[in-house]
Amino acid sequence: MKVLNLILLNSLFVIPLVSTLKTVKTLPVGQPQVLVVPNDSPFSKLYLEALKNPSINPKAVQKSFKFFMKNKDELKKENLCLGTDNVKNKVKIRNQDCLIIADYTKSKLDPRLHVFKFSENKIHTLLTAHGKGSNIKADDLKATKFSNTSGSLQTSLGFYLTDHAYSSSKNTFGPGPNNGIKLDGIECTNNNAKKRYVVMHTAKYVVDEIKDNSSIGYSEGCVTFSPTQQKLMLSCANGALLYNHAE
Repeated sequence: MKVLNLILLNSLFVIPLVSTLKTVKTLPVGQPQVLVVPNDSPFSKLYLEALKNPSINPKAVQKSFKFFMKNKDELKKENLCLGTDNVKNKVKIRNQDCLIIADYTKSKLDPRLHVFKFSENKIHTLLTAHGKGSNIKADDLKATKFSNTSGSLQTSLGFYLTDHAYSSSKNTFGPGPNNGIKLDGIECTNNNAKKRYVVMHTAKYVVDEIKDNSSIGYSEGCVTFSPTQQKLMLSCANGALLYNHAE
């Protein structure tokens, strides 16, 4: 099947071309990017929309969608670093209605958690905290250190699969029930997620609107979001792909 190739110049559509080459040029990155999602894919609309959006990191989009397309039917385990815990969750990307990108190249005051909901044809962009151990100074706005080590309180990078939802009474979580989602780290940069109790959860210290530098707090390495987004994030439990990005 021939794939229609769209070339974007300065975020404007040019005419469609029939070609075996697949490239796109985006404003944030000067060099052409290789398209990794064919136009006839059900994931292409949001993929192209994200590449045109100057507030979404194109490198993170390319890398996450490339992994998603390559592994959606079966995880290519030779390229991963799987532990022995919950192996049944690490067979494929079971929840393909969601793709989540957390972009830690940005400040915590910038919306940097992008939730792709393919059934809605919508990208939800939210605020999120990072691990307090990822700061150099206690009140840093941007994460600069990353670790997979227990006790580091740092954010871990790479690809995860979401697991089941659960309820926590921890006082930093938002109201329950089902205020947390377990995570399986599937790379060597994050495969201690279960041992570290790194999860995705609602957090009282994450708001929907920034008022000052203290509007967003810090996690202990977890991916956190406002309690108002609980329904959205619960729809991404049970086998969706999460990518924590930094450069």
